[in-house]
Amino acid sequence: MCAKIYFFLAILAIIDSFSLVLAASTTSSDYIIVGGGACGLVLANRLSEDVRLSVLIIERGGSVLENPLVYNTSLYGAAFGSAIDYAYQSAADWIGNEGWTWESLVPYYKKGEDFQVPTPAQYSAGANYKALYHGRSGSLLVGWTYDMQNSTVHTELKSTHKNLGIPYLPDVNGGKMHGYSMFARTVNRAENTGTFGPAVARSVEVTLSDGTIETITANKEVILSAGSLISPAILERPGVGNPDILAQHTIPLIVNLTTVGENLQDQINTQFSYTSNVSYTGQGTYLGHPTASDIFGRNTTNVANDVKNNLADHAAKVLPPVMAP
Repeated sequence: MCAKIYFFLAILAIIDSFSLVLAASTTSSDYIIVGGGACGLVLANRLSEDVRLSVLIIERGGSVLENPLVYNTSLYGAAFGSAIDYAYQSAADWIGNEGWTWESLVPYYKKGEDFQVPTPAQYSAGANYKALYHGRSGSLLVGWTYDMQNSTVHTELKSTHKNLGIPYLPDVNGGKMHGYSMFARTVNRAENTGTFGPAVARSVEVTLSDGTIETITANKEVILSAGSLISPAILERPGVGNPDILAQHTIPLIVNLTTVGENLQDQINTQFSYTSNVSYTGQGTYLGHPTASDIFGRNTTNVANDVKNNLADHAAKVLPPVMAP
């Protein structure tokens, strides 16, 4: 990155606006990571391996350290629709780069992963994987929990999908998504766990829960990892993006980058409930990935056109109003 033009990105703990900031910083860190998701936390962990560096993670919202919806895994389902639920699925495929493919990214996914091979009992309960697609020396623990060993639901779901003509997929990390699978989660299985132009981001402005505005300066780099929907908005607020879009909102252009917020391909998940005529036990990360034609048959084209025509309305509902242009 060339440090000839400086701009400030803003993400707020409690948000109502983004703006360019010219005030002097009140504190600093070598690296500032905007977004504390799985990607941002792995980056923070790797950067902090160098004890000479300071790393700051900024995540929207208040502290949830004492929230049972966070530390009590048995309440996982109760978190949906709560104050800690963003209510949408995010993806990292927002940059519009032709090289942003599974083949080019899988080495980096593997580098960040510490995959925990399933135990014999977990194999019997449905866990499966292909070693080629997993890393063993990263910092993000991925695997299955011990409670799945008492589950019988996998057998029922696997046979049901087979009867529907949907194939079995041993490992969803293999670059192909069509089929039924049981995927691993970001979990520690241990029994006890304790640049795109001449401009460069130098600072992040945050608004704390008490309304105090604070500017934090990065001594080395600001890393934007706020998800596929929020990251483009953060870039566009200070003037990085498509000039035609920015002009509509009277935002001065700093970097002409027409790919911001474009070319997102997200895989929508739809949940459903059902009643079974057989008894089974347990729960787990069971997943079916049929194609559109598997479900809609001859109506696939009509459904696709209907979805396309309603994308704008759907996006307006999914994107939090506070982040809208």
